[in-house]
Amino acid sequence: MTLSWKDNLSNEDGYIIERKQNPQTSFILIDTLKGSNNKYIDKTVQQAQIYKYRIKAYTKFAESNYSN
Repeated sequence: MTLSWKDNLSNEDGYIIERKQNPQTSFILIDTLKGSNNKYIDKTVQQAQIYKYRIKAYTKFAESNYSN
């Protein structure tokens, strides 16, 4: 599964990527990216499963809100 998102920031240190799989009720951290890369390949997905993702940017001082 390839994820990509629009980079609206110019000062992020990286991104935090979280995923939830039905019937899980909470998101879990799957990776942390450094730099301004706006693409991620999730190589751990399984066929016939439904996943939801959320991503947020971070700096050494703060974190953004999660993506929709």
